[in-house]
Amino acid sequence: MEKVRYGADYYEIMKNIVIFKNYTDRVGTSVTLSYCLMRQNWTEFFDFLILAEELGCSVFVNTVINPDECSLFSLPPSELLEIVESMEIMGKDAPKYLKRNHWCWLQQMKTLRGHAIKALDV
Repeated sequence: MEKVRYGADYYEIMKNIVIFKNYTDRVGTSVTLSYCLMRQNWTEFFDFLILAEELGCSVFVNTVINPDECSLFSLPPSELLEIVESMEIMGKDAPKYLKRNHWCWLQQMKTLRGHAIKALDV
């Protein structure tokens, strides 16, 4: 996370998330976490979803298109397929660990794989 969010402190962010989560639990609202899935952090995505599960938070994924060097969608299709396959191996037990965010995991796998396959057909 600190590679992507320059100047960020993981522990400070986690402390703040817990503060917000405790507050929303008290007042009956919710916290949603967002994730910019990109080349620099795709290996951490499944773990982020597990963390969100532990916190009781839903996850929204931002599609990163620009800059190209950050976007998964600008990779050659064969390379993107390799990443999707690696992610699927990481998340092979997704239904076991993800309840609230399993749909998010499935949607991202579908989107990334679909993009790569469509690019191969072009």
